Amino acid sequence: KALLKAGCVNFRLGGQSCIISYKADGIGETIAPRPNPEALKQLFGGISKLSGIEVLHTDNGDPGIIAGHPAEAEKILRMIANTCTSGNLLSLGIESADPVVTERNNLNSNSEEALAAVRLINKVGRERGSTGLPILLPGLNFLTGLEGETRQTFELNSQFLKQILKENLLLRRINIRQVAPARRVFAPSKLKKHFINFKKFVREEIDTIMLAKVVPTGTILQDRKSVV
Repeated sequence: KALLKAGCVNFRLGGQSCIISYKADGIGETIAPRPNPEALKQLFGGISKLSGIEVLHTDNGDPGIIAGHPAEAEKILRMIANTCTSGNLLSLGIESADPVVTERNNLNSNSEEALAAVRLINKVGRERGSTGLPILLPGLNFLTGLEGETRQTFELNSQFLKQILKENLLLRRINIRQVAPARRVFAPSKLKKHFINFKKFVREEIDTIMLAKVVPTGTILQDRKSVV
């Protein structure tokens, strides 16, 4: 309310590691707390009563939580889809599809869980909304340079993306980042060439196909103000 009063009209509920885990049961006690749809219903229900919002998007979701609690996660995803502006994105931090990297770095989810999360978000949100874009799509975050990374890691990452294409699933976008030594020192990766090749593969062989699916030729994109 205060931000709307100050003139803000475009919002993103960002900065959290997993919006699905908002007030979840077992936070701090388990790595897989059970989502709390009632808490999200109260949050998004309150937001939906406000007038003047032109864009409302979300940020991150933990694929392990979504895959581990599909019934609760689907209820929450539908709330997000029904409340937020179409074109919305739920970022999934898969980081790596390599099980060795997942284990060595204590990552929150594996490739099977990430794929399950992508499927569920597509089930709920791939229908087009008033802006001309799908209501809610997943995004993927890859992180390179983690411990245990080998040439095989990039091949597994590529296979994971090819599987998404094979299943005709949609992605809003793919981020590829390099690890930064924030909490401890990481040895410099000696796989720069493979990192560059993977990035080139994603941008040229995945992104172009995905963009044509998300925004096919002839799609009319509209400002939400003109269609509400």
